[in-house]
Amino acid sequence: MRARRASPLVLALLAATSLGACATQGGPAPTVAAGLRGPMPASSGPNPAPDLASDLPGLGGESRSVFGLYLAAQAAIDAGSSREAAAYLAQASAAAPDQTHLRDRAFTTTLLSGEVSRAASMAPAQGDSPQALQGLGLLTRATEALAEGRAKTAAALLAEPGIQPPHALAASLLRPWALALSGDTVAALTPQPAGSDRVAAAFLTLSRAQLLERLGKPAEAEALLKPLAEGAGGVFALAYGGYLERRGRGEEALKLYEARLAKNAADGAFLAARARVQAHRPRPPCPA
Repeated sequence: MRARRASPLVLALLAATSLGACATQGGPAPTVAAGLRGPMPASSGPNPAPDLASDLPGLGGESRSVFGLYLAAQAAIDAGSSREAAAYLAQASAAAPDQTHLRDRAFTTTLLSGEVSRAASMAPAQGDSPQALQGLGLLTRATEALAEGRAKTAAALLAEPGIQPPHALAASLLRPWALALSGDTVAALTPQPAGSDRVAAAFLTLSRAQLLERLGKPAEAEALLKPLAEGAGGVFALAYGGYLERRGRGEEALKLYEARLAKNAADGAFLAARARVQAHRPRPPCPA
């Protein structure tokens, strides 16, 4: 197998797990946690608007304050400019390297902006950062290593014990592919435990089936895909239909799509798949 650029699915998964990690952290407001300002006093009325003019004097040269940069990042986030926000937070973190919360916020914002390579260079190591963010940092570095063709490095990072929920499933999905890319197909095809989580088990089975197909073991792949499609349906049935198309079994795929549409006639994914088969358009590519 040849290393490829990280897929949109991987980036979306990273962003989703990042949001999940951030949402579970809780705690005080970022500027309070970072020591940039004290907690707001209790008040029965509305909080007064901050005097941004004194904190943001043009944000130029020596006048840039850490708090001002943080406020600029917040304004950029509110305006939907995640990359601009990430740049401001990176500057603020560089200006106050001892502020762990600020550094972590710069990392997650950069990751959510889609700049995985830059985020990987900012990923928190073991230290003061929350465990969930440390795990996300390992996952991000592993994804970047895969994109750069460093499969062995990626596989090693994905095996780190520091990757705990909510990122453990993402690591379990990626590691067999990293092992296969590094040439260790025996380890890549070793089944991974999914515990009692049925959803996680289904996605791990799907990923294993796709890897088997990719490695030229279609019969073994189908042995996993067919019962998964019949039991769970949905995305798993769609994946099995794609497999059937690639094996030249378009009629079987068409029957599968029509059976799913009989249950939900408005399902766009199966409508598109059926139309593809009926029009004899190119088959979906093998997962990679």
